[in-house]
Amino acid sequence: MAWQPQGSGSYSLRVSGGGGNIPLLAQDGTVTPAPTLVSKTRTSANKAIRVGHILGNCDVANVTLALNVPSRVIDGFGWVNLGAYTSRSFTVIKGPISHTPWTEP
Repeated sequence: MAWQPQGSGSYSLRVSGGGGNIPLLAQDGTVTPAPTLVSKTRTSANKAIRVGHILGNCDVANVTLALNVPSRVIDGFGWVNLGAYTSRSFTVIKGPISHTPWTEP
């Protein structure tokens, strides 16, 4: 969610997983004048997003979503950075997980 009262500005969403950028899941857009939830359900190739887009050939992948909303204004003396950046990371695992209790050797 990226917004600004005058709806002036842009945002960029970047997704990385398995140690690399995933360009098909990137999104750029214009901010809205009020808080609005924006959902991404399709890749840039207009295909439904699936777990395979994130995991690729891996069984486990650390995923990072990064949202950047740059905003710079001049206060009469110099540029003031009023932008925002946030990122969230999580792990995606393909298939069920089994657990074997650890025993001390």
